[in-house]
Amino acid sequence: MPEDILREINKSVWTIGYTGQSPERLKAHMRNMNVFDVKTLRARGGIDKETGYKLDGDYFRLPWPYYGTPEIKAPGTHVLYNNAHM
Repeated sequence: MPEDILREINKSVWTIGYTGQSPERLKAHMRNMNVFDVKTLRARGGIDKETGYKLDGDYFRLPWPYYGTPEIKAPGTHVLYNNAHM
């Protein structure tokens, strides 16, 4: 299962900051893209209807680096670049 593979990857990459993702969190982001601000990438609120996951304060796509566990909801480096001026 892809979900199990992502969990295994996360266990082995603490040193490079790729541990705060979970399949459930990523899926909740994709199902609720409408609650994320297009400029800041931060959720304006909302709850995933399928899992009950609260999106408040999350940053879309869980940008890298992302240290910690999915449960602490660290933002990572949420804007590595901004091409809005283009």
